Amino acid sequence: MEENGVINCVSGYRQIQKDEEGLFTFITVTKDVICDFDENSFASPSFELFAEYLNSCVFCRKLYVTSSVILCLLLSGLAVFFLFPRSIDVSYVGVKSIYVSYDQVNRVVYLNITSTLNITNNNFYSVNVANISAQVQFSKTVIGKSRISNITNIGPLDMKQIDYSVHTVIGDQMSYMYDYCTLTSIKVHNIVIMMQATVTTSYFGHTEQVSLERYQYVDCGRNTTYHYKRSENLNLAQLHNVPCLNV
Repeated sequence: MEENGVINCVSGYRQIQKDEEGLFTFITVTKDVICDFDENSFASPSFELFAEYLNSCVFCRKLYVTSSVILCLLLSGLAVFFLFPRSIDVSYVGVKSIYVSYDQVNRVVYLNITSTLNITNNNFYSVNVANISAQVQFSKTVIGKSRISNITNIGPLDMKQIDYSVHTVIGDQMSYMYDYCTLTSIKVHNIVIMMQATVTTSYFGHTEQVSLERYQYVDCGRNTTYHYKRSENLNLAQLHNVPCLNV
């Protein structure tokens, strides 16, 4: 209602006060107030407190938004760092043991070769070693294959040694090796074989395969257990110095 150019406000209004600790509180005043919107009214202490309250609210809102954005970026960076897939390292330790048997009638040599792999998980979460596929070659001929599945889980930043066995058969066109492996005039019957292995790992629905191959001396004349420090791996350069068996 307007009276003599002055607008009467509704009886009862809320007033803002600021205490000694800088906190804003609303106080309800239950008397009639004349709202005379002139310059002096906007310069009143109550209006200044209200303006200061609004400014503080805007600052708090900006601080909240900025803090939220920084926190989201930080959490996203940590998630990427810890969940980003890293490679699985596979190294060939060597032949662990060899069990030798012969078929004198068919002139066949059987070698059951057990080898060891080191598998290292460089991730910050566990990975599953799904399977290991292996084969052995002698004189460019595959003499044995093997595959084992559902092997083990490797924890975060952990390493495990895994043994696997390959049953090999040296016969048919290579039956001459029976005479060499059973020759009693020599004590060590070393032959060079190529060990090939493919390790398949899985994590978070992602699969990864790592393949490796090594040339290895094995004794086909007796059962042998190798110590890792004494087992001998060959590289391609060393193969040029390995004598061939002439038949």
